[in-house]
Amino acid sequence: MRIVPISAAALAAGLLVVSAGVANAERGEDHPGSCLVVENRTGAALTITLNYPEITGTWNYEPGEVPTVLADEANAVITSPSGVWDVHLDHGVGTDWTYGGEQNTGQGCNGSWLLTVNP
Repeated sequence: MRIVPISAAALAAGLLVVSAGVANAERGEDHPGSCLVVENRTGAALTITLNYPEITGTWNYEPGEVPTVLADEANAVITSPSGVWDVHLDHGVGTDWTYGGEQNTGQGCNGSWLLTVNP
């Protein structure tokens, strides 16, 4: 997995809140071609799996790790064709979704969703 640091503070826009366990960015607005950035604030290691888009694999995030654009094993940035993201978290925690339309556009993203995972 390629690690691509970004400025989490630079992400701004609509906030979406979802239930623990499964997190998704499909409520309210779609952003086709968007990327995903994960920020782990849980204080413990976090593993995520994508349900949509259907990319095989799991991604591990340590607490306090610099937020990164999600990439596959070949280091290619993953985008969502529909703009919807459906993410499974390995433990039940609160999540916040924020969309930044200008984030990571130089990496082939049509903006990025920031998934902040809270304790």
